[in-house]
Amino acid sequence: MINQSINTMTDSRRIVLHWAEQGHLAAQDLSRALAVAEVLPSLDGWRHFLDRLLLWMGMVLVASGQR
Repeated sequence: MINQSINTMTDSRRIVLHWAEQGHLAAQDLSRALAVAEVLPSLDGWRHFLDRLLLWMGMVLVASGQR
């Protein structure tokens, strides 16, 4: 289920970017099109990403301090 939604998000993003490259979508409308296609991370998505990133960075720092 998760992999399928990631693939769909990636495919949608590629399609929108392809439209922009082909000139079917104006450059000033690109960010809005990406938002409408729901391929940009939400605030909760960013929080989850940063939470995991900081967790892993902390684990690496703790592990690097061990002898």
